[in-house]
Amino acid sequence: MATDTIFEFVGIGLPAAAARGINQQIKLRKNGKIVEYLSGADRDMTRPSARGFEFTISGSDIWAPPFAGMWIGEVVTVHYPGQFVEPIARPQTRPEVPGTLFFIDAESRVVEADDPAAAWRVYNPLIVARLLDWELDEDDWGALVTWSSSYREALGYVAP
Repeated sequence: MATDTIFEFVGIGLPAAAARGINQQIKLRKNGKIVEYLSGADRDMTRPSARGFEFTISGSDIWAPPFAGMWIGEVVTVHYPGQFVEPIARPQTRPEVPGTLFFIDAESRVVEADDPAAAWRVYNPLIVARLLDWELDEDDWGALVTWSSSYREALGYVAP
């Protein structure tokens, strides 16, 4: 059933009318720190192998996403609804949700991947993550469900 959104749990799905009005926030996962010496020089004490994301997706609609039976710590593959924009000169950060990858030039015009003017890669990432929390708030009279779910990228897992 069409949901008119990129957001989905791979292998679980998403009911129609469960994901309109989505908001998403993404941030870097805590991973060590940057140390500043007395001389003013900085040293990166983070671990490249632990670089990842934490994110929250929330929304309100007629139905809730299929959270029943999803527990804290469960690993899920999420079609993240926000877009990543990366320079094509750098490696792609995460795999893309099928059908979401496109390229733009310096003027933000959509171009083909092999166009020499292509400067940026734009896509919705496919992120394997652990569920940290979810909550639902249902307004029976208003026929509206407001929901929120939080995740931490599960490093070392591969997207199906």
